[in-house]
Amino acid sequence: MRRINGWNVVWLLIAALCAFAASFWIGFDPINVMVDKEAGQVWPAWVQALGSIAAIVAAALIAYLQRRSENLEKKNESLARERSMASFLYKDFARWREKAADVMGPVVMFGVDNYAIPQNIYDHMRDLHIIGPTASEAATKAIGASLVARTVGRSGNDDTKRYLKDQDSVDQYNTQLTIIRESCSKVLDHFDELLGIRHQPNDHAASAKS
Repeated sequence: MRRINGWNVVWLLIAALCAFAASFWIGFDPINVMVDKEAGQVWPAWVQALGSIAAIVAAALIAYLQRRSENLEKKNESLARERSMASFLYKDFARWREKAADVMGPVVMFGVDNYAIPQNIYDHMRDLHIIGPTASEAATKAIGASLVARTVGRSGNDDTKRYLKDQDSVDQYNTQLTIIRESCSKVLDHFDELLGIRHQPNDHAASAKS
């Protein structure tokens, strides 16, 4: 846990004491103290009051700075994990977006994996919340579209091969592929912002093929 700098506390205490000392001096009448000896008894009471108030203020400031330091540390740790996961999954989402190309007509889906969830993303589905709500929501949408695309085809006689036998099933299949591409783009846009990456047009495609 990060500790509060001691000098910060010292300067805060000095500032608080100076402020209370100024308030005391403005409201204090030195003539009455000189004329009335018993008025001098005000000094110990003022000093004690100022010390008590300064201690309360210092304790409150220390607690506030401690909480702020802890919150900042947690935020930095969360950001570091998010950036690490973004770097780890970046190429997988880029390749998935490029792979999810539309089919042109009826096709046997056996061996066609343009909708399939990349293994690296599949293995870390439970950790997608780390990449932030915007990206994780888009990633979850792409995963859902992949599962729907898999069920669009009609089973063959062996119940293994799947077929896009008519244009209607092709259109349904391509709709899910479009959702995958758009969702992957949202994830990659978030990753670019998170990692400070700036792309020229078509740079995503180049990075996916590298």
